[in-house]
Amino acid sequence: MKIIQADEIGYCKGVKKAMGETLAALSRSRRSGKRVFGHGELIHNKAAMDLLRSKGLLLYDENIPVEPGDAVIVRAHGLPPEELRKLAERGLEVIDATCPMVRGIQKLVRGEAEKGKNVLIWGTKGHPEVEGLLGHSLGMGVAAGEAEEVAGLPDWERVVMVAQTTQDAGKFEEFKKAAKEKFGERVEIKNTICAATVKRQNDVSKLAGLVSSMVVVGGKTSGNTKRLAELAKREGILAVTVEGPEDIPPDFDLDVPVVGIAGGASTPVWQIRMVERELLDRSGGKGDATPAVIVRKILRALVLSYVFVGLGTAAISFAMAAALGFAYPFPALILFFFFGLGMSLLNGFSTRDSAKFNDPDRAVFLVKHVKFLSILGLSCVPLALVAAWTVDFKVFLFAVAHGLFGLFCSLAPLGRLKALRARGIGGIRDFPFGKIFPVTVGLSLLAILPAYLTDPPLLSLDFSGLAKGVVGFSLLALRVFVRTLLTDMADDRGDRIFGMASPAGILGEKKSARLLEILAALWGALLVFAYLAGILNGFAAVLFATGPLYNAFLLRAFLAGNFGRGYLFDLLLDAQFPVAGLCVLAWGLFA
Repeated sequence: MKIIQADEIGYCKGVKKAMGETLAALSRSRRSGKRVFGHGELIHNKAAMDLLRSKGLLLYDENIPVEPGDAVIVRAHGLPPEELRKLAERGLEVIDATCPMVRGIQKLVRGEAEKGKNVLIWGTKGHPEVEGLLGHSLGMGVAAGEAEEVAGLPDWERVVMVAQTTQDAGKFEEFKKAAKEKFGERVEIKNTICAATVKRQNDVSKLAGLVSSMVVVGGKTSGNTKRLAELAKREGILAVTVEGPEDIPPDFDLDVPVVGIAGGASTPVWQIRMVERELLDRSGGKGDATPAVIVRKILRALVLSYVFVGLGTAAISFAMAAALGFAYPFPALILFFFFGLGMSLLNGFSTRDSAKFNDPDRAVFLVKHVKFLSILGLSCVPLALVAAWTVDFKVFLFAVAHGLFGLFCSLAPLGRLKALRARGIGGIRDFPFGKIFPVTVGLSLLAILPAYLTDPPLLSLDFSGLAKGVVGFSLLALRVFVRTLLTDMADDRGDRIFGMASPAGILGEKKSARLLEILAALWGALLVFAYLAGILNGFAAVLFATGPLYNAFLLRAFLAGNFGRGYLFDLLLDAQFPVAGLCVLAWGLFA
């Protein structure tokens, strides 16, 4: 069985904004002690709401006593002005997470009502978004859910018609026709259906022509999710709506060539991935024993266990040393392997809660093999230290200091500082770019600094040796920074819900992509300059091909939507490290 996803999945921009602001507020509240309330369901997705409640979000009730500093989140659907006024009067900090698109329609409705126009709102009566729009209409608005209702409305003189953002785009013309028949030239039509809604509906129509059946993932109370399933059924496709993998009907037919998956605007990518994983497991496709499947399983295990990262750390250190004109002893490469593996496992287990949502494949793998991976991770420490001692005592001291630095960055010791705690900062990772810089600096130092600590030193402390160290460190830092930012972009596109200080979350995808393009250009220019200046030897060509050139290709493929976060993405991204080492090794052996 083959699974095809709709092109547009994951949170829409409005939902992502609402989730981000709520999680940031909850992060601050855990340190300040102030409570955060949600005014109704932030979004129509039970799994997401359960997550927010587990992190401290409370349900707002006007009868609950509040204290100064307590905050209330305005749901993505928006609220009537009167309700916003009541919240402010109670002394609550109001965090407005209203979808920007909805807020724009609220301003439109209010502006038209102030001009004396009646407002016809095409939307589901009682829906929070519709109720909010009615509140902004100054008593001049009426909601109608069906086109047939329009004929019974008063014969207004001046009318403006708007639509709930998640309405069925295919039925807009039907409702527009009814409004024109009732009011003629006196009605002004505003198509306010969200572009993301239209895109998802178009995707489902296109997907219906490619699949035998379809699973639509989303909340049971989500109107836009319900409409996607209805659209698939109108296209003649068997479609079921589920909130999670446990909702897939036992009798859902998987003995078909192709199954489609689509998701509502408030459905996170991690929820869709979980449903996809359940479908694959039920189909039995994972039990095949063909050579291709076996190889894929081995590669998947290497990637998800972080062994691939350890191999890459040793390989890129070997390749950079060769390009700089020296060779590390074999124990040093063992040190790099176990250090890279151990720190990655530490990071993986320390962020396993977020991995459940950002990278379900890895989260399931870590839980399934927790005993083996825990033993492996603990073994990495003594093995790395023994390898470091074998190289040189000074390298051993460096390994100890480096490990303590990595441990410090993985924990939250800064949360004890009152000034930082009040700003929601508990550790290095909570600072802007706080995740990416420790990894960049740590791995780059690991690969270069030991060359100065051996006896005799592999890199001298004269101008030439220092220049090689600076260039080597810079090239590695660029490689690691670009790799980490690309991963961060994939997480952000996949509705990352932890680590709100992430670079991609701060910059956005377009600015992050532009930054990567600039860095790739600088990276390539530095390689060319270092080669022409005699700092790097001919192996610079390998570093160029597996570095800026390869990463530029990956960026283009990612932006084109050719792949998203998952073990295959990690495999492609991290392949640059061992491939660089293998190419240098092959060149040295056969050149």
